[in-house]
Amino acid sequence: MNHQPMKLALSVRVTNTQDGTVLDRIFDRFPVRIGRSGLNDLVLDFGFVSNFHAAIERNDQMTTSMVPRSGVDTSRQC
Repeated sequence: MNHQPMKLALSVRVTNTQDGTVLDRIFDRFPVRIGRSGLNDLVLDFGFVSNFHAAIERNDQMTTSMVPRSGVDTSRQC
């Protein structure tokens, strides 16, 4: 029996509360890098978002972590 790791996808919805626009994205690779720079996977062009704002990472225990560039880790179980 061939056991392959389960493929995990991340679905993200960003809603701009000022103009009502919605951005939906699905990512199947980790880490997902978030920021204003075009080098990120999820580009958010808002003044309060830094060029390289945060990253969402995944480990083998199916835990995802959002790691702000300040280094604070906010882990969550999937």
